[in-house]
Amino acid sequence: MSKKVKDMIHKMEKKASDLQSNYVIYGANGVGKTTYVSYLDNLFLIDAEGGRSSLLKTNNEPTIFQPKSDEPKMLREAYVYLKANEDLYDAVAIDTMTEIEKWFVTDVIKEQCQRDPNKDKDLATMSDYNKASMRLRKVARLYRDLDMKTIFIMHIREDKDERTGKIRYSPAVMPSVMRDINAFTDFIFYLGVDKNSNRKLLTQPTDSYDAKHRIGELPDVINLGKKVEDCNMKKVIEMAGKPKNKKKGDK
Repeated sequence: MSKKVKDMIHKMEKKASDLQSNYVIYGANGVGKTTYVSYLDNLFLIDAEGGRSSLLKTNNEPTIFQPKSDEPKMLREAYVYLKANEDLYDAVAIDTMTEIEKWFVTDVIKEQCQRDPNKDKDLATMSDYNKASMRLRKVARLYRDLDMKTIFIMHIREDKDERTGKIRYSPAVMPSVMRDINAFTDFIFYLGVDKNSNRKLLTQPTDSYDAKHRIGELPDVINLGKKVEDCNMKKVIEMAGKPKNKKKGDK
């Protein structure tokens, strides 16, 4: 057996907190997604939108990496850095995958325009989206495999059922990308605000919202309140990592 194979073999984890889980956090602009994630220890925050100013109202000081929109390839360079420094960070967050997706589409169009001078630089074709999707899915899988928690922050997408008129809310990335991410994430949380300005975290799907959690026991809805410090992902991870309460008669 090769050393490479031996390094990939280990005993099953004993508890949820031993796993390096993957997460999706999605919601509307300004709801507090970046702040929520920023409470994680030793966080490497990939700030694609330049939206980290909200963290100034906290004491959190994640390491910031701010790539440029005309260099989406830098996400791979950041991955190489993190892979070589996995002992320095407990978590990495991409803020947001929705914005990064636009970068990849733009990058593909730029390449196609160089090959075909007649191509409209402002019009993305299905082929452009397919190529961008493939590249983004590869990047997502690279980050998934890091030995740290990986958080994909996304905006919210709404799709209307033309037959029933019902609106469905989900993370805002291409469906092909989301199918891959959905398959390898343990948690998909919707972060929203109610009419009283209280933040709420949805952890299980409803007839209108996508959400899930595979690990631990969490309420379907977690009330986070109005205080900035209560919009704290670290607390929810600790909740999910607690062992299940045994019911009477369980062995």
